[in-house]
Amino acid sequence: MESLRLRRTNLFYPTSRDIPDLRGLLGQLNSARVAMNADILEDILEIEEQRFDAGQQGCNGEEFEALIDTAKRAKVLPVDRQRRLYFHILRQWSVPKKLGQAELPLLLDAYSDVIASAHRGYPVIRLQRMHGLLHFGYAPGFDLDRAAPPDLEEFKRRRALWHAFNFQHLPGMLAKLAKFVPFSHEPATVTRLHALVGLVRFRTSDYDGKTYSVFDFALWGMMTIVLLDTARRESLLDAFALEREHLPHFAEHVDVLKRIAAALGEPGVSDSVAHRFGG
Repeated sequence: MESLRLRRTNLFYPTSRDIPDLRGLLGQLNSARVAMNADILEDILEIEEQRFDAGQQGCNGEEFEALIDTAKRAKVLPVDRQRRLYFHILRQWSVPKKLGQAELPLLLDAYSDVIASAHRGYPVIRLQRMHGLLHFGYAPGFDLDRAAPPDLEEFKRRRALWHAFNFQHLPGMLAKLAKFVPFSHEPATVTRLHALVGLVRFRTSDYDGKTYSVFDFALWGMMTIVLLDTARRESLLDAFALEREHLPHFAEHVDVLKRIAAALGEPGVSDSVAHRFGG
């Protein structure tokens, strides 16, 4: 990538591995005591949208959150620009860490903008289906509870739940299954997750073959929470068993399920899994 300059202000925009380094730019402005203004903000957005139109990866969600904070302090963040910034946060598979009640409608609108561009696919749209369904209740081709968008407190609960699924590998998740127990005591959460995994028929994506990953920790975290609920466990396993001939890599899914059951140490879970899928 050639070195970038902001068109309206002619400021240098650093890059890292051919991607605009927004955090570096903000640090540069701060060091030079250059105040954020409407022209700088529009320049940054314009470059990001040009990259999006060209199918190129952009800045990450944390960088855009830092930009939002800076623009708020400078009082140069009208709602239309904030919605555009939320769009880029969401498309990069992130959600804002700071969100006020008045900002939630902007985020919901930005998610609808992402869905309208979902056909663009990776790398410009990195938001995954499970992420969208959990937070917003719908995704391309799936409607969980779109008609009942979350209020701010519910959105925060969903965001906290999503963060609980943040694992790098299965052994790490198996060692910390206790973190899912509190969620299993929330009837509304269990009911919603039961409906969600059933809606997607236990699939992490629409892709089969080598591109399909069995190790999607959001799916397995949701499954674990429902397994811990005695009222929903049997119907969950019955629905899962019905996918034997249809779910990609079903045997590998069963292996993960058995490992979760063993790690939970709950006899009821282990017995129910063994009854349907063997010991």
